[in-house]
Amino acid sequence: MLTHRNLVAAAYQSAVWDPDLERGEEATLAVLPLHHPHALILGLIGAVLAASTIVLVPTADLEDAIAAAKEWGPATLVGAPGIFAELADWPHLRKRSLRSLRSCVSGLVDLPAELAELLHQFTRIGLG
Repeated sequence: MLTHRNLVAAAYQSAVWDPDLERGEEATLAVLPLHHPHALILGLIGAVLAASTIVLVPTADLEDAIAAAKEWGPATLVGAPGIFAELADWPHLRKRSLRSLRSCVSGLVDLPAELAELLHQFTRIGLG
């Protein structure tokens, strides 16, 4: 069970995850349902604490996420491993089409190490 103290600590940790974050100037792209604790803590509360614009994608659809990323230029992408697996197969990934991203945060289940390494190899994005 997550206590209130656990939730607050996790939210504050997510708010300072990116040392280059410019408070009030950045956006966080959340590709998760907000009824899940990971999305609520990292995609909503952590982004509020970081004074980020929160861009919510209602479904785990890669095309919707990419369209939102191109429109808003988020510094952080919060999602489940499935969206990162789709992103790794996306043909434009190697062209670094998502230039604004500096960090990606995966949750819900473990992100396979091979997938994290593949994404980092082609994007230089920090993964957590």
